[in-house]
Amino acid sequence: MSVLEDNIAKAKNYLQTFSSGVMNHIAGKQQPAVSAKTFEIMTPVDQSRLADVASSDAQDIDLAAKAAK
Repeated sequence: MSVLEDNIAKAKNYLQTFSSGVMNHIAGKQQPAVSAKTFEIMTPVDQSRLADVASSDAQDIDLAAKAAK
């Protein structure tokens, strides 16, 4: 296996962590955005989809700030 192939295999393994999306971390828990909205992130290498990410807004920030007190 070439170094490139090895690195691609490692990256694919790591990216599986995000297969269910990237959520907010509030009060020690993963939570979707209050609005339930997400946005897609793409890899600049080949423009393939990496993950959906919680599209947080002021409501999510308020929850995080209150949880941090």
